[in-house]
Amino acid sequence: VTPTVQIKASSTSTCQGSEVIFTATSTNEGTQPIYEWFVGNTSAQKGSSATFSTTTLNDKDIVKCVLVSNIPCATINSAKSNSIEISITENAKPIIQIVADQNEICAGGKAMFYSVFANGGTEPTFNWTVNNISVQNSTTNTFSSNDLKDNDKVSCIMTSNSACASPNTASSNEIIISVVQNVQPTVEIFADQSEICAGQKILFKASSTGGGNEPKFEWFVNNVSVQNSTLNTFSSADLVDSDNITCTLTSNSACASPNTASSNEIIISVV
Repeated sequence: VTPTVQIKASSTSTCQGSEVIFTATSTNEGTQPIYEWFVGNTSAQKGSSATFSTTTLNDKDIVKCVLVSNIPCATINSAKSNSIEISITENAKPIIQIVADQNEICAGGKAMFYSVFANGGTEPTFNWTVNNISVQNSTTNTFSSNDLKDNDKVSCIMTSNSACASPNTASSNEIIISVVQNVQPTVEIFADQSEICAGQKILFKASSTGGGNEPKFEWFVNNVSVQNSTLNTFSSADLVDSDNITCTLTSNSACASPNTASSNEIIISVV
């Protein structure tokens, strides 16, 4: 009789550091066979065990086994197994970073957040949090909100489905949002005199709030636009009795709501 031995592996493709178990199936091995396991050409285990397990394999390592039989009538007392080549994938640490389309928004304004990540696998999940409270947990790597408050902290935890992710989660940086309260612009106009002589020059000046850093003032005489610029003053020597002067302010403040305001009316007396 001739002894034989065949081996199989629990997995031929695995992650670095994962356990692989090899099992030998033999014939004519006798009552006290010896199994010598090899990784490459190096003996890794020798004894009576028909199994061999290891967590230290490298990519393309080849495992085989030599059986030594103690059966009395063996033609030869040893047999070599088949060889199994193992594919090892290096462990990958997932990483994630988030960015916002803007760090300062108006109250009620929408902020959009995006994630840039690596080693997430084929279908990573993203758990978005505001002040460490989960607000969205899905496979969507973006998050938007128009309910944020001043100094809210937004972050994201990615869970990788890569078989060789180690660990399988990654935490992002934190973005602190500045929320500016909406402002309602106002404008009030004054004249340097309320009664003038015909052909006399009169000066009007606008006082405003919430106009931003470059407001525009559109001046009207009897609802007809006569000057539209960044000047908050208007003068004329062509007014006639009972002319009605008003001004509309257009604010360039990002958080102006609404962005225009109408002034009071001044009716001029011309004598």
